[in-house]
Amino acid sequence: ARLAVLDYEHACPLLAESFRIDPATGTLLALAICHERQGQVSIALDEYREVTRRAEAEGRSDRVEAARQR
Repeated sequence: ARLAVLDYEHACPLLAESFRIDPATGTLLALAICHERQGQVSIALDEYREVTRRAEAEGRSDRVEAARQR
């Protein structure tokens, strides 16, 4: 079985739109990862910082750790 190649050029705008409609922290984390892999490091860093802030407030230590590791 072949692994699907991720198309960040199309995925990132879809994640951004999803986050706009429903600003969930998990979606923001996925968007940050997408931007990082797309090479948009400064945008991703800002998003990771926001994920950390929000996840701490939500008591989601798993997301705090995931954002800090990235």
